[in-house]
Amino acid sequence: GVWSAAEVSAWDLVTFERRWSAPAGLSEPRPEALWDFAAGSEGAPTKAHMPWTPRLVFSPDGCLLVVTGWDAVVRILEAAGGKPLGELRAHETAVYSAAFAPRSRLLVVGTVATLRSWDLERHPGIASREVPSGARPCVALSSGTRKLAWATGTDGSVSVSSIAAFPVGGEAESFRAHASAVDAVCFDPRGERLATADDAGEIALWRTESRELPTR
Repeated sequence: GVWSAAEVSAWDLVTFERRWSAPAGLSEPRPEALWDFAAGSEGAPTKAHMPWTPRLVFSPDGCLLVVTGWDAVVRILEAAGGKPLGELRAHETAVYSAAFAPRSRLLVVGTVATLRSWDLERHPGIASREVPSGARPCVALSSGTRKLAWATGTDGSVSVSSIAAFPVGGEAESFRAHASAVDAVCFDPRGERLATADDAGEIALWRTESRELPTR
């Protein structure tokens, strides 16, 4: 999925053909523009979007595309054609980040001051975790080590827990990754390294288990 100021599009990276697109608004919410649904089909626009789209993420099986937004709603689209499948509405603020657990439909999203997990295969809302007031958390989940990492965007710290421990309120380990606020985290495909970036433009690469800094 690709987002621009005007639309969300899904592309075939083999043929570089656009499969479908959905119109997107600009940087401010305009309620009258929210989600004019129309049936989606390959190659045809799907009129299903909200103003400002900060995050797009595919489910591990590639069947779903999750779209987060300023209006505090998480939309679930069918990845093949853009058909709207559902909405997650138990959020009070804009949703700034989203990530799936590997080989599952467990979705973790970050809003102001809260991380919330959803099980899209069963009863959806299963857990939430409070983070510092005013935070805009970013989140990442690893495949190989089954770890979850997040940063609040308020300072240079990063927290790491097991994916299994998060829904039951398990403890998380935090470490100081940067001098400035961390606003991006990402695991490598095997989950052995964690990349972090701060709002001063510094990127760091850490060993997931030891939190040591192999290179920078």
